Amino acid sequence: MSWVTSAVEDRVTDKLSDKDADLAGRLREVEAEFEADGTAAIRDELLQAVTGWRPSTFRLGRALAQYKDIYRESKGWIKAALLIADSLGVAERTIHRWVADYEDVASVPAPVIVALEAEGVDPPRRRTRPWSGT
Repeated sequence: MSWVTSAVEDRVTDKLSDKDADLAGRLREVEAEFEADGTAAIRDELLQAVTGWRPSTFRLGRALAQYKDIYRESKGWIKAALLIADSLGVAERTIHRWVADYEDVASVPAPVIVALEAEGVDPPRRRTRPWSGT
C-alpha cells in the first residue's frame, strides 16, 4: 500500500464513527486474508454508503454489490457480509437481500432512478417497483 492510498484511507476513516472505523479495519483484515487487492476505493465507497444508508438502500446496495464482486472467487464475501451486518445491526440475510434488490433494479435507466429518489421512493424496495411483479 502506498503512502497516498494510506492517506486517502485515513481521511475516509476520520469521517466515520468509531463503529464504522472498526468496520473499516475489520474489512481490511478480511481483504488481507483473502488477498483481495485494489479494494481501497470500493471499500471507501461502501463505508460512505454504510454511514448514510437509511434514506435509500439503492446506494448501499450498489456499494455492497461492488464489494461482493471483489470476492467472486473466494469465500471472503460471507465473512465481510457478516461484519457489515453486525455493524449495521441487521441480519446477514438483509445484506444479501439488499444486494439482490439492487441487482433487480440496476438495469433501470439512471434518470428513472434519480426521478424516483427525488420523489422519496427507494427503487430497490419491492413494494415501490411498479415495473416488477414482486
